[in-house]
Amino acid sequence: MLSTYGSFLPLRVLEEIRHWKQQESWHVEVIKSATEGLEPTYVRLLDDWRTVFEQTERTAIELLEEQRSALDPADQAWHQEWKQMSAAPQAHTHEFTEHSKQSRGLDTSSSVKMPLSESASNSQLDSQELNRRLDDLLQTANRQSQEYVRQLGLLSEHSHALRQQPKSAGVVLHAAHESQYFLISTTPFRNLAPSQGLLGCIM
Repeated sequence: MLSTYGSFLPLRVLEEIRHWKQQESWHVEVIKSATEGLEPTYVRLLDDWRTVFEQTERTAIELLEEQRSALDPADQAWHQEWKQMSAAPQAHTHEFTEHSKQSRGLDTSSSVKMPLSESASNSQLDSQELNRRLDDLLQTANRQSQEYVRQLGLLSEHSHALRQQPKSAGVVLHAAHESQYFLISTTPFRNLAPSQGLLGCIM
């Protein structure tokens, strides 16, 4: 199933994180608006969660923009190198004897392969770094949601205002269920082997 996204899997994961952190931040405001007389302690707690979710959403957006900006230039660089390789053996054919052409072909091949090898190495390092950052962000996002769900349960249990307002308690329950759905939806990504990571399954 993950292979369906191909090289766009990292973007898919980041979009998922961005969307759900935006949703969780919005749920915080809905809970506060729906609960009349919510105790100040719990209002501050929810405000703290909103700040956390907004920070995580911003991080996901930054990584999204970074990944998107890296896609096209990489493709263009690969295409340019491919064109140089294709053109090189033909460029000076008329200027050399057969022996010179063979020597030139060897030199040209060597000069082209070296940048390609270096480019591939740099690309691998970039992919490893992106993989690490994606994994870290995904694990952080999931830990946040797990703790948020736990604290929403405590909020429903201990808030006098919520106990007196069944509809508001239902809003809190819905918010918890939504965060649990986020945890379920990201399970395939979290279950990847550590050595494989998010990018390993598409490489």
